[in-house]
Parts: sequence; structure tokens; C-alpha cells
Amino acid sequence: MKLLVIAYSFPPIVDAQSIRWAYLTKELINLGLDIDILTIKLPPGFEDEFKIKYPSVYRIFPGPFEYIFYRAKSRIGVNSEGNVNKRRNQIFIAIKKVYRGFRSLLNSLLIPDIRTEWLPFVLWFINKKIDIRKYDVVITSHEPGVDSIAGLYLKRKYPKIKWVADFGDPFVAPYTPKIRRWLDRLLEEKIYKKANKIIFTSEKVKYEIIKQYPKINCEKIYILPQGFDNNFALECNSYTPNNKELTFCFTGTFYKNSRDPSQFVKALSELKHLNFKILLAGRNEIFLEKFEDIKDKVQFFGMLPHRKSLEIQKKTDVLIHITNKYDMQIPGKLYEYFGACRAILCITYNNNDEGAMLVKNLNRGEVVANRKEDIKQVVLKMYNCWKKGDFSKNYDLGLLSVKDFSWQKLAKNMYRIIIH
Repeated sequence: MKLLVIAYSFPPIVDAQSIRWAYLTKELINLGLDIDILTIKLPPGFEDEFKIKYPSVYRIFPGPFEYIFYRAKSRIGVNSEGNVNKRRNQIFIAIKKVYRGFRSLLNSLLIPDIRTEWLPFVLWFINKKIDIRKYDVVITSHEPGVDSIAGLYLKRKYPKIKWVADFGDPFVAPYTPKIRRWLDRLLEEKIYKKANKIIFTSEKVKYEIIKQYPKINCEKIYILPQGFDNNFALECNSYTPNNKELTFCFTGTFYKNSRDPSQFVKALSELKHLNFKILLAGRNEIFLEKFEDIKDKVQFFGMLPHRKSLEIQKKTDVLIHITNKYDMQIPGKLYEYFGACRAILCITYNNNDEGAMLVKNLNRGEVVANRKEDIKQVVLKMYNCWKKGDFSKNYDLGLLSVKDFSWQKLAKNMYRIIIH
């Protein structure tokens, strides 16, 4: 069976959807599928750390604005090794704030965002360079939404193709500009109706989509969450941290008023007499000022390669997971944490959050409301547990209970969805 995967976000880009399709395509190839990939062409300076050998990867110009943005990032070196000092630089932080404002403006001009400028280039390539009829299945990744728009175009032009539309967030998400959300919903409904199969990462999203669009056949909607690399997890499963301080770790990105560490930091500021440290990895330089009161206990790594991020998770005692206010999506980082086999401190805005419920039901750590006093009590509990060496007694930190979330198992589920 021959597949065409349209994935704007793909290595060497490192984000949730890129990591998802790096692992899934690798495992699907191992299962015997023949896969071609359409993705964007990046300027020099971006290294693909996954180094997976694909039969064909077609890299296509992303459009002028995105190419300029990626070229600037490459030249500045804020994603390369040793980027901590560059990210801490106040000039860079100021430029980053201006960039975010400018990008937000551009995102309001195209549906669903500026990355839709890739559309004419990828469609030209499809029409001129490949024969779409030789593929048994076309899979589109999301986000960005431009992949789904390309899928809709192909489905209309070639009605007989089998189109599987994979979604991280729904096409219309909380960050969609409110002023034109009605327009985005019209396009969203067309995409969901035309796709032969739709994949979401959580049950809550599925039910919300069915509620929003009752005419969509719910039987064509499947759930395939994010995952972790079981091979890497097995390599490190025997490693036991021997830290002299209770070591907290957060890898990923904070967001103001959504995935905000403020209450966690306030709680630790009142417990700074305890023996602990915090490891931070990701694009979080703007949030470092929040940690000023406990800065001596914080080590900031900046952006790390994916593999090094996983290694740091393994060397910690407690992994910090802060849920989104938008509780219908589970950040992919949580599944990586499952693979790390470490205790999780899940700070949530909503006790019904699916990720929080997973941590609780799997006894993977502690779930606490995003309030300073509540967080303090749970941190004290985990601190005393750490001092006694009782993490493995109090929590289920093995791989057996989370085996269904490995990329290897999820790829088998994806295989069944594709061929069914």
C-alpha cells in the first residue's frame, strides 16, 4: 500500500506534530507501508536529528514570510546547541516580542494562519511533479491547517482518493481569531465532511465536534493520542536517579494565562528552604523573570534536541505537567513523561482535564489544582516521599501500564485505521 503524507510540520522542525509524524511514519514503514512525504524546505542550519530513511521526502518552499522567519532563526542560532545565552539576551527577548506581535497580525490575514502561504507551492508541486492517483491513501497532518486545506483540494479534484485527516488540535481552536471564527468553522465543517476518516487525539474533542457538526458521521472519527518511544524508554528503564536535591523538570513551552507556571513558582518560593532544584528546557526565556526569587535553584537549558530533552526527563525525580485551560486537548509532552517512568506533578485548571485524569487513574503521580496553597501541600508530600525513597512504592512508574501509548503500538492502531 502506498501513502502520501502531507505534513508541513516534519523534521527537522521539532514540535508536537512533527515528532508525531516522525515516529508514526517510521513505524508504519516498518509495518510494510510505502510512504512519500510532502513537507516544507528549510534554509541551511536545521539538522534532522531523527535521521530516518524515507523512500521519498519532497521538500517545498514554505512561502516568503515563513522562509524569512526560519532563515532569521537559523542565522541567530536560537535553536542550535549552546543557545541559552542567546535566548537570555534582552535584545533577543525584545525582538521576540515584536516578532510575536507581527506574526499574530499575519495569522489574522490567512485562514487559519500565515503558514497557509505554503498552499500554492505545495499544490503546484502536486499537480506538476507527482501523480496523485498512484497513492492508495492521502494523509494530512494538522497543525498547521494548510495541510487539511490541501487535503480538501485533493479530495474535490480526485473524489475517489481515500483521505485520512489527522488532527492535533481541531481546525478551529481557542487561539483562532474570534473576529473570523465563523468563517473558519465553514471551512472546518467542509474538511470534516469530505475526509474519509478523521483522527483526533482525545475523546473530548470527538464529542465536541459531533456536538458542533451533528451531520458528520461519527463512525469515521477515530482517537489516536500522542505517544512515547518505547525503544528509548526500555533503554533507560533501569536507570534510577540519585539526585542530591529533589529535582523537578519541565520540558516544553509555557503560555501566559494557559500553561502558566506562576502559581507553581509562588508555591516553591515559599518552600525555598527545602533542598530542591528545577530544570527548564524550551522556549521559556520570557518566563524566567517569574523564577527570580528562586533563581539559584533553577537551571535553564534553552532549546534542546529532542533526544537530549528525553534524557533530561529520565534524570529527574518529578516531571512538571501544567495543563491547558482548554481542557479538550492533552499536550504531547505528557505522553513523553509516561515513557520517562518518573513521578508527575500535574497542575491543572480543571479536574476533568483528560490529561489530569490519566495521571490520576494510572497512579502516575499527583494531580493538584493550579492554586499556590494546594501546590505547596502536594510538593511537601512529594518531597517527603523523595526523602524516604518511596516514589516507586507510592506511584506506578513502570512501562506496562502505559504500553498502549507507545508510538510502536499507536502505529499499529494507525495501520488498522488506514487499511480498514
